[in-house]
Amino acid sequence: MRVRSLMHEGVVCADADATARDLARLMRENDVGCIPISDNGQMIGIITDRDVTLRVTAAGGDPDAVRAREFMSTRLVTCSPEDRVEDAAGLMQRHQIRRLPVLDDQDALVGMLSLGDLAGRVDDDMQEDILEAVAEHHI
Repeated sequence: MRVRSLMHEGVVCADADATARDLARLMRENDVGCIPISDNGQMIGIITDRDVTLRVTAAGGDPDAVRAREFMSTRLVTCSPEDRVEDAAGLMQRHQIRRLPVLDDQDALVGMLSLGDLAGRVDDDMQEDILEAVAEHHI
């Protein structure tokens, strides 16, 4: 099975000048846990709900003043829509991440694959390994 068959399309993105509050609002309105940050159609970073909480709120930052460019993750782990689901799951496990941006051959964001999307699609051992790796990283 290919990533294309499980990924979510129509991913909401934000600009690097968006504030932490703008990003949190986008996450709430779209019921998502992360927002890719783009510049001229190219993904340059990603921000998760955890980033907003730990890197802004818990650090005492003003959510109306702190901009995405100041706290986004720029070391991106991505996959292709044509990658095998098992390979994408392996990436999530190795990098201890819950969400994987899906880029086409032009490096344009075409979707997002989440841990929840994989439920029931990869073997039980791999699901357990991914969950353990993510839990170890985020505690």
